[in-house]
Amino acid sequence: DNELIQTFIVRDTTDAKWAEQELLLRDRALASSADGVVIVSMTLPNQPMIYVNHAFEQITGHETHELLGANCRMLQRDDVHQPGVASMREAMREGRACQVVVRNYRKNGELFYNDLAISPVLGPEGVLTHYVGVATDITDRIASEQVLHLRTERLNADRKSTRLNSSHITSSY
Repeated sequence: DNELIQTFIVRDTTDAKWAEQELLLRDRALASSADGVVIVSMTLPNQPMIYVNHAFEQITGHETHELLGANCRMLQRDDVHQPGVASMREAMREGRACQVVVRNYRKNGELFYNDLAISPVLGPEGVLTHYVGVATDITDRIASEQVLHLRTERLNADRKSTRLNSSHITSSY
């Protein structure tokens, strides 16, 4: 009767460990992206930001604790009448992805141009639950394009002026 009975429960945790490693990898990948990444909840009132990566902080000049819980509109300040903002709002109402350029403002008030791609995230039942946005600061590119545009306008004006002057000279002979 002095029999010792031992029970062992063996559980294979390979799948759980693999899933945990996958989630950690995805989290590190989002955090280390050179582009700003933001996740917005579509199920909470005012569609707040619930995740931002370090690059998003760098682009906006805001710290994570200042961004989480706020709506992305805070970055536009009063500059909300933009074609990109209207296109983005329409896409969000329709639950579809879009890519736009918007004017935003850093924490210090400095204007920056944001190439923003947003994509809907659906829950298990196919219902829209979140949007993920990938933001790229294109301020330098926009500034270069504006300089090029001004130079082109000046060159065209100079050419027109030169043609007018040369036609005036030939007509006076």
